[in-house]
Amino acid sequence: MRLVARIVLFTAVLLPACILAADTGSMGNVVLVRVPNGGQAVAAKITEGGTMHLLYNSGDIPYYVKSPDGGGSFSSPIAVVDKASRKPGLVFSGMSMAVGKGNTVYVAMITNNWQIKLPDVPDGLIYATLALGAKAFTPVRSLNRRPSEGFSLAADGNGDVAASWLAGRLFANFSRDVTAEPSPPTLRSATHTCPASAVRPARFTPQTGTSRCSTGSEPTTSEICM
Repeated sequence: MRLVARIVLFTAVLLPACILAADTGSMGNVVLVRVPNGGQAVAAKITEGGTMHLLYNSGDIPYYVKSPDGGGSFSSPIAVVDKASRKPGLVFSGMSMAVGKGNTVYVAMITNNWQIKLPDVPDGLIYATLALGAKAFTPVRSLNRRPSEGFSLAADGNGDVAASWLAGRLFANFSRDVTAEPSPPTLRSATHTCPASAVRPARFTPQTGTSRCSTGSEPTTSEICM
């Protein structure tokens, strides 16, 4: 039977945040893997070929590593936040990660600047990308430039990227990269809203560019995000 690899992040109630649980499938065993450098796991993905991609928080910023052997070894950590964006007292926390076309890595973050109110710090959903073969993430920037929360990213092998966030209502940004090269797409600034009650993840179909809010009831016109 073909083994299906999955990664499960346990909550702190079950295991410390510095522990990952790798499930190799119904015929395999669950293996506990310690997050590098005592970090706190945020998200883990396994892409075609078995490469594990891991985002974790450590100190004031998140880091990214990958493993070709299910957590047996990890690459050297890559800081997600560029040095120019770091300031004393400012904490960047990883919130979501997606791996898309060409194994490009997309990361969404939040900061504590709503508390310390430093000048010239981007607000809202903070975003950075790492292209295949790159040695550093792009400089961080804000996708929405407004106070927000509940960040989530999704990407597919066609270059489509979706980012969702909450600011009283559910918003989403989309990008479509139809070029042959696996360069990181730029998310468009245009946003689309859903009712405030629709706080569950929206269903997104990259091929048609449609997204529908999940309210548990039959959709109405106001529930169609685009």
